[in-house]
Amino acid sequence: MRFRSPADVEETMEHPLNINPITLYMKNNKSLIITSLFAALFFLLPSLSFAQEKKVLAVYLKDETSVYFLLSEKPLVTFVDDAVRIVSDTNEATIERSFVNEFKFIHEIPAKIETIPDTDEHSTNEHYELTRNAVIVEGLLPGRIVRLISLDGKVIKSTAADDNGNVTISIDSLSPNIYIITFNETAIKLIKS
Repeated sequence: MRFRSPADVEETMEHPLNINPITLYMKNNKSLIITSLFAALFFLLPSLSFAQEKKVLAVYLKDETSVYFLLSEKPLVTFVDDAVRIVSDTNEATIERSFVNEFKFIHEIPAKIETIPDTDEHSTNEHYELTRNAVIVEGLLPGRIVRLISLDGKVIKSTAADDNGNVTISIDSLSPNIYIITFNETAIKLIKS
């Protein structure tokens, strides 16, 4: 007669108590587990990736206007003399440092309806000149923003008036197209050929 070891007995016996309780639960509740996992992913995935992602660099100015840059357009911020220069793939702004209130990273560009300020706030000596290479605006209040906007509404360049109320925006690098220049209550159509 041969004696068998406990290991031999375990190999030959299938005992229901030898099944791992987690495995037993999973076998009996597969559909419940799969449904629970999908529900967890459905509710957690947006908060883990999309909702936390900041997509816009916002520059808030002291005159209560803002300039926005999409992070996907790789804005580069540099400090030149007394100005902040921000250049992205489609937008450019040069703003005097003293006119910048704060920089923030935000989720999206806010929808906003701007009200046109009273004319008392503006200089009455405003005038502009369009040359072959630049747009020159003079007579603004210091810090007022002059924007160059494409027809699809993108701000291509945004520059604050200096201490003398002057702004010069170079248009050399613009491709031939129609653009709008805005400052205070004025909008100018610019045709670059």
